[in-house]
Formats: sequence, C-alpha cells, structure tokens
Amino acid sequence: MMVKGFMFGLISKIICLFFGVFFFCSYAYAEKTTYVSLTPSITEIVYALEAQDNLIGVSTECNYPIEASLKTKIGNTFFVDREKIIRLNPSYIFSMDSTQYLLASFRYSDIKPVFFKFDTINDVYKNIEYIGKLTDKTQQAGELISSIKEQISKIKTNSPKKILYLVQVNPMISIGKKSFITDVIQKSGQLSVTSNLNAYYPTISEEFAVKSSPDIVVVNFFDDTRRLRQLFPHSKIIILSKEERDVINRPGPRVYKSVQYFSKL
Repeated sequence: MMVKGFMFGLISKIICLFFGVFFFCSYAYAEKTTYVSLTPSITEIVYALEAQDNLIGVSTECNYPIEASLKTKIGNTFFVDREKIIRLNPSYIFSMDSTQYLLASFRYSDIKPVFFKFDTINDVYKNIEYIGKLTDKTQQAGELISSIKEQISKIKTNSPKKILYLVQVNPMISIGKKSFITDVIQKSGQLSVTSNLNAYYPTISEEFAVKSSPDIVVVNFFDDTRRLRQLFPHSKIIILSKEERDVINRPGPRVYKSVQYFSKL
C-alpha cells in the first residue's frame, strides 16, 4: 500500500508539473506582444528603444537602421499586404494617422491598428513615450526623450536666415504651419517663409515664392534647378541627398540631426 501510495503521489506531481509548465508556456506565448510598422520614423523609434525583437514586419521604406531592411515587408503607406499581416498576426500595426483608411479593414479584428500624428517635435516625444508603453520600454523611452531634448537645447543659430523649403518644384509645393518640418526649422533658429500658411503641404505660386525673398531654397527631391536659379538668382539653392531627406522627413529619434542641419545652413 505504501509503495502504491508513493507511486500515485509521484505520478500526480509529475502530471501537475507537466500541465503547470504547459499552461505557463502557453500563457507566456499568448501574452507576447508583437507589432509591425508601416512608417520609417516609427520603425526608427522601435529600434532606438531596443524593442525590435518583437517587430515582425516593416514597410518597404524602412531602411534605417540597416537591420530594419531585413525584416518581413508588409507594404507601405499607400498599399498594405493584408494577407501577409494576417499571417504574421501581430498585436499592433503602427502607422501614421493619415493611413486610417488603408487599415480600416482591421478595425474590428484582433490585430489593432495604432495611429500616430507627427505635426511637431513635441508629438515625437509623445509618440516615443506611447510606443515605449506598448512595447514595455518605458524607461528607455524616457531616456531617449531626455537625450533628444538635450541635443536640441545645445543648438544655436547666430544669424537667422529665411528658408524656402520645397517638397517639389513643379508645381511648387512647400510646407505650412501644420508641417513637422516647419517646427524643425523654427527650433533650429531659422525662419520658414511659408510658416504662416494654414496647411501641411501648400501649393504656392512662383510669385509668392519670389516675394518671400528667401536666403536659402532647400529642394527635397532632385529637380532641374535652372528655373529656380532664374527665380532666385541671389539665393543659395540646396538639393537634399537621399540620406538628408531621410533624416529631415522622418519625425523620429534622429530629429535633433534635422534641427542641427538647418541651424548650420
């Protein structure tokens, strides 16, 4: 009887241990938070927070850091591979608020779209903080925000210049008061000649551009600058490189470099 009792107790403990480990592992797996990113700036934030291990998909535009380009591609801000996202089954889809229509089909699914607005540098801080909460990296988020603020606080401009920033030349599309880049230029100590226009990316006339008398014309994409040199014979004209475009147009952890860039013009 004692042997039978001992064996029964031993078997019971083994069974309890097995199921205990099974349910613990199942719970841990079920609770794992994963995410995909449709926006390069958000992907950069995830990496800056060292939360990339659970980043299981990125957009075709995500190329920084270089490791991000090796992640599974799920589309971009104009097209998403819905079937691939469903197969990956992430907890969250991180994207810009302008893509809500693109992700409308996920609204009532178990995969939750999370939309972010990037109108100012303060929005960058808020988004870093929120992504830190969603990825369980709150301490790293606080440290990253403090580091960016410290870098920007050191930036000085002794002689402010008037800058005309052109997203494209023909037709002329610039940046308005709602654009993130307008805030970057302001924080750099320079002056954006289109900062009072009530839009994100307003189309402007050549007459308006010439009357603004910019000291510097910054062109986002390479274009034929002959017309610009005719319109602005006394202005410095700068064509951004691919790397410069990425830094300036991505409201993420490298935003201080964007502010630095404009401050040195």
